[in-house]
Parts: sequence; structure tokens; C-alpha cells
Amino acid sequence: EEWQKVVLLGADRSIEFHNSSGPYYQTRIPKAGRAMCYDERTCDLLVVGSSADVYRLNLDRGQFMGSLETDSQGGLNGVDISPGSGLYGVVGDGGLVEFWDRRERTKVASLQATTDSDDQVACDMTAIKFVDALTVAVGDGAGVVRLFDLRSSRPLSTIDHKYGEPVKAIHYHHGSDSLLSY
Repeated sequence: EEWQKVVLLGADRSIEFHNSSGPYYQTRIPKAGRAMCYDERTCDLLVVGSSADVYRLNLDRGQFMGSLETDSQGGLNGVDISPGSGLYGVVGDGGLVEFWDRRERTKVASLQATTDSDDQVACDMTAIKFVDALTVAVGDGAGVVRLFDLRSSRPLSTIDHKYGEPVKAIHYHHGSDSLLSY
């Protein structure tokens, strides 16, 4: 929440920790990273990338914990944590959207997001953001954002950016109750 500590994910598989006086620690992950997020409850830094694994770096212990092995055939492109339930959500190549229970380290649900409900063609998922404990937004490589209730496999809402460019990030603005994506 504050600027005094920052973690940077480098293109050379490095994770660099900075404080107000500059960089103070650097470590590496086994495969190139694409996204990361911090779990305040467990003090874990979750990093996803070009492999099917979700790497967990526990910042309290200062060591890597056992990684979560997803069903991804390619890589993982995004990760987020549900504010209410603590579920980890990951998205990846081939339409992969999976949800993991952090306490049990098991996959509890998955969605198959598609580009069109008629032809059921899978598209690479590129971004994920939890709105609340049961609502999640996912973006894909074709520029489409879908809003899901975790209790249903059908999207509540679908919005197309109409540019054909991948969705890079999704943010939820609490004050206006709006999703912002680019």
C-alpha cells in the first residue's frame, strides 16, 4: 500500500526487492515470469510465467515454498487473490482459468472461457481480477473481458474492446463500482 517497499519482476527471471534507499535483495525464479501478486494473509509472493507452475516465495521465511502445478499446456499469464475467500485465480494459454485453495494447495474450480459461445474456440487468457469473493473478471488475447460468478460457468457480462489487442490488465474501482481494462 505504500511506496517504501517495492518488488520488481525482471525479464531475466529475477525478482528484485527495493526499499526507500534502493535495491537490497535479488533472487531468481526457474522460468521467466509474467505476473505476480502479494498475499497479505500468508506473506507469499505469487509469481506466474512461462511454465505451468505458480511459484510461491514466502517473504516471512525468506524461502520458496512448494509451487502449485496447474493444468496449463503453455504458460500462465495472470494471477490474483480473492479478497473474501482467499482463493488464488490464475489464467493462461488455451483458455485456462483455474482457482486454487491456498490452505489445501488444491484446485477447487476451473472455467473454460471461449471466444464465442457458438463455436467454443479457446483463446489465451491474459488477465484476471477478483471483484469480490464470488465475482471475477478475465481478459483474453482477442480483447474481450468476461465477468463471471464463480457459481456459474456462463459469463454475467461480456465486453469486447474491438481493437483485437490482448487485455493487459483489469482493475476494479470501488468508488464507482466499475471495471477498468486496457
